[in-house]
Amino acid sequence: MFTKSCILLFLMCLAVNPLTAQVDRATLNGTVTDPSGALVVGAKVEAILTGTEEHREALTNNAGIYRLPGMAVGRYTIAFSHIGFQTVRYEEVELRVGQIVTLDAQMQLGEVSTAIEVNATAPLLERSSAELAGVVTSLQIQNLPTNGRNWANLLLLTPGAIDDGGGD
Repeated sequence: MFTKSCILLFLMCLAVNPLTAQVDRATLNGTVTDPSGALVVGAKVEAILTGTEEHREALTNNAGIYRLPGMAVGRYTIAFSHIGFQTVRYEEVELRVGQIVTLDAQMQLGEVSTAIEVNATAPLLERSSAELAGVVTSLQIQNLPTNGRNWANLLLLTPGAIDDGGGD
């Protein structure tokens, strides 16, 4: 009886496969500071998905850090606000599949009714993770030379990817 229960438990453990599948979400995080570089605690961070108006909010913690995990991919408007500071707004921030995007904000002193809109943003850096990842667009796939129609050539579209020639 003990052997049957051990075997059953072992088989159940094998059946519960860890879910390491691809991720269809992204994460947004960062730090909010004032003009002197001091951390802004309790700043409100709002992320609004362009098109669907899906709305996510977070507050910065005691270290001035915010985190919005599990966000749908797409283009967002990100707004940072706090009493006594001008609202800072980033337009067209794009989140892609599996990305961990770090977006820091420096808030200026001012009235609550004053807003600063930032239209030209620098490329977002992924400072939260050392992994290499990329999104292959349909345009890249369509323009890929199809000499021999080798699907493994798609691997070469991702920066840092190496084809070891193993065929697996």
